[in-house]
Amino acid sequence: MTAPLAPHTPPPPTAPVLPSALQASSQQKFALSQARLRRGWLELALLSLHGSLAEGLDSYLLLYQQLAVPLASDDPARLPDVLNRLTQYPALPLAAEDAERLYLLDDVYTRLIHGEAVVLSVESVFGWMQVASRVLTRYGVVVATPENLPRIAPEATRPAPHPVSGGAAVPLNAPPRWLVPTLLAALMILLATGILLSMPSSTTPSLSNRPTVGNTDTPSVATLPGVGGLQAGQVAYIRADAGNPVGLQRVPGAAASTQVRLNLAPDTAVQVIAGPIIVDQQGWWQVRVFNQDGWLSGTALEVR
Repeated sequence: MTAPLAPHTPPPPTAPVLPSALQASSQQKFALSQARLRRGWLELALLSLHGSLAEGLDSYLLLYQQLAVPLASDDPARLPDVLNRLTQYPALPLAAEDAERLYLLDDVYTRLIHGEAVVLSVESVFGWMQVASRVLTRYGVVVATPENLPRIAPEATRPAPHPVSGGAAVPLNAPPRWLVPTLLAALMILLATGILLSMPSSTTPSLSNRPTVGNTDTPSVATLPGVGGLQAGQVAYIRADAGNPVGLQRVPGAAASTQVRLNLAPDTAVQVIAGPIIVDQQGWWQVRVFNQDGWLSGTALEVR
């Protein structure tokens, strides 16, 4: 006698993916990528950076209903599809130069996960990280923008070469064997020179007797115009006493004053999303207004 079939139970509905959850995951993976780069784990840093980009840009498309269902996290065409959508998005298109560099990043990522031998350098991963931070911030995922090449940890702290999908290991760029002895020798020469210069000489007047010529102190960054009083995440306003409209620039700096996305009247509210950076001895802030991103001098902004 055949046992009766159990009633079919439909699978539970899949919980919707929220843009805010994707943004938070993107920020975490970007921070992980930076930490891995500082330790010299180049291939792992690239994997984290790729995931951060895919999830961060997914969140923007979901938020503005350009993507009905998020792409599967293991879909190898995930990032290229997102980049294609953004380059054709009329409201805030992805710059062609940035898209080209991110397509290259995805190509290296694809070769890496398929087990091909890929030689990475700190400079290449760092360059992709700078582009990724600029693109993510442009599309609403604010991440810490790296400014300088990281100091890589000693070789002993790096993990063994990491084979992916059973393929060949990805070699890391180890420093040349002669680099450390050369640096130690240079350091000893500098110390010896410093000791010789500090020894008193009968023909050299003491520093206390030399006249002081002017003030050579370098001004603190915090005291420069347009730096203080603002921070990322605030709502700021074009100063009421600006008089004429202020141009929202594509890049910071007085030299780029003709590269204007749009003109903003006094009292216009803007969202501060990143900054400051110092150009022309003043602070410049990246802001978003009317679904456009650009740069304004901090001297044109005020918080009310």
